[in-house]
Amino acid sequence: MGIREDSLGREMKQILNQTETKQINIYLDCTIRFGKAQRGVTGYILEYTTPKGSTGTLSAGIPFESATKYQAEVVTLIKAISRIGEYCSLRVYTDDSWLRSVLNGWMDRWRAEHWIKSDGKVIQNADIISILGVMIGDQEVIAIGDDHPYKRWLHSEIEKAAKHQYEDGIEYVPIPYK
Repeated sequence: MGIREDSLGREMKQILNQTETKQINIYLDCTIRFGKAQRGVTGYILEYTTPKGSTGTLSAGIPFESATKYQAEVVTLIKAISRIGEYCSLRVYTDDSWLRSVLNGWMDRWRAEHWIKSDGKVIQNADIISILGVMIGDQEVIAIGDDHPYKRWLHSEIEKAAKHQYEDGIEYVPIPYK
């Protein structure tokens, strides 16, 4: 007595559904501009597919008293990834070409070289980039430009949060997506 073909098909679908890697999109924005450390707010939207197949989002704004754009965006990405409770494929949307380069290959090379550049010096921000490397582990990550459907809304929300930060000295800015 063998397994019927339709039964085998159902079992294979169940196995594939259990092992299929979920894709999560993370959208980043930042009021901090390039250059020296400064006060500002970053924000992220974490977009995922719910068990029922609809799109869900989690978002937050994070104020910084003194950080460079690089530092702020790496810390914000770490906070976003920390909200993900499972192995997945990540797509990170950012306007920061440096962060895209880090995620699209530099981090793997730096990790293999124990965070030392080819000139023998420790990479800048190695402490937070190594934490990001641990958080990502062996998950697939693709970083792309920041043209995305949440861009205007996210930027508007972190600009508002930045104004409140300056007025109130707040420490955490919830920015629920409507």
